[in-house]
Amino acid sequence: MTNLLSLSTETLIHIAQYFEKPYELRGIAAANRRLHDIFNPEIYRIAIKNENPKVTIAAAHDGKLDTLKVAAAFSADLNRAYHRRVTAQHS
Repeated sequence: MTNLLSLSTETLIHIAQYFEKPYELRGIAAANRRLHDIFNPEIYRIAIKNENPKVTIAAAHDGKLDTLKVAAAFSADLNRAYHRRVTAQHS
């Protein structure tokens, strides 16, 4: 039986293109260095394609410049303003 690690890089990238949400690939990307190197760019691609700002918002909040650079390399709009939703607090 074939396991995930025996598949070629090209095949794994092809498989990754069927995922629609970044979190669906995060666990696989965390399994080992090879899978991280293959799937991490796909996580950014999916997030930016879906206009999911969580990656860039968290990186900006935490001061992670390297993450912002990767997001920018995948055409993330770093100039776009995202407004926090404010919920009414009950006294």
